[in-house]
Amino acid sequence: TSLYVYRALFYYQVDIPIMQQVFMAVTFSFYGLGRRWGIFYTLVMVAGIVLSNFFGYPQHSYIMVSARYENLWFALLIIIINFIAIVISHYYFHAALYRSLSEIKGLNKTLEHTVQAKSDFLSTMSHELRTPLNTVIGMANILAHDNKNEEQQENIGILKFSSENLLSLINNILDFS
Repeated sequence: TSLYVYRALFYYQVDIPIMQQVFMAVTFSFYGLGRRWGIFYTLVMVAGIVLSNFFGYPQHSYIMVSARYENLWFALLIIIINFIAIVISHYYFHAALYRSLSEIKGLNKTLEHTVQAKSDFLSTMSHELRTPLNTVIGMANILAHDNKNEEQQENIGILKFSSENLLSLINNILDFS
């Protein structure tokens, strides 16, 4: 794009399509290549416009300006101010964009640590709950096998049923985590 713009600047007049190419090169260099390259390509493009006015063909020695500007220097001042405003806004927008992206990367790392901590917590808690619960189920089985009292058998059955359901729930939590 830079070579195209330079060729166009030295063989033709500076017009709207060429200025659009300059604008696109500056925009791409800021967002595609970074702030340093953005400034570099901005300077390259500005140098091309300035050099084409001094070293281009004599019939194309001035930037085409709208007929409403009677004073060429005033028109050039307006163009320069607009161009500087565009470059500064791209520079700061690029800085804000990449600062936001780096903040998002930091938040993603924090989120990954949080998810890992949650997973570790669920795994640890499930394991810590499952171990004593297996003991309760084992003791309920021993009591059910050794005890012949009908009333106690019913209570032991309820204890065994409840503890096995709780163990199943804890195993599901462990599988999910």
